[in-house]
Amino acid sequence: MSVQVFCERAPWENSVQGEVWERIARKALEDHGMDLDLVDLTVSLVGRETMREYHRRFRGEDKDTDVMAFPAHTHDPETQHFYLGDILICFPVAEGQARQAGHGVSEELCLLFTHGLLHLLGYDDETPESRARMWDAQSALLEWAGCRLRTQP
Repeated sequence: MSVQVFCERAPWENSVQGEVWERIARKALEDHGMDLDLVDLTVSLVGRETMREYHRRFRGEDKDTDVMAFPAHTHDPETQHFYLGDILICFPVAEGQARQAGHGVSEELCLLFTHGLLHLLGYDDETPESRARMWDAQSALLEWAGCRLRTQP
């Protein structure tokens, strides 16, 4: 399994907890019965302008958002790996949310990564019932990984 991380700005790399993200991904994929060695996904930390453009283009909303997920669910014919999809996280929004919640940016990024990952696995938060199911799974993964948040979403 691989979690590829790209940062629009180099300093943001200091807040990425790649090993924690990979452990969370492995646990979530294992819980969903997926072959861990053959799954890949990508995470991109982007600025407000980039995220706003994606949000406008794919959700029709001209406003900031913290995380978006783009399921791919395709197989690479050369490697036979399953490409789960892409997660976009808006770093400046994550910084603001971390400040407001009273925890670090790394913890907020961990939360947003987990949220995006669950979207790639088919969870949604469009109804109160699906949101509760998703947030329960999210909280369980974050607790399992030892990611301590001052406030849960």
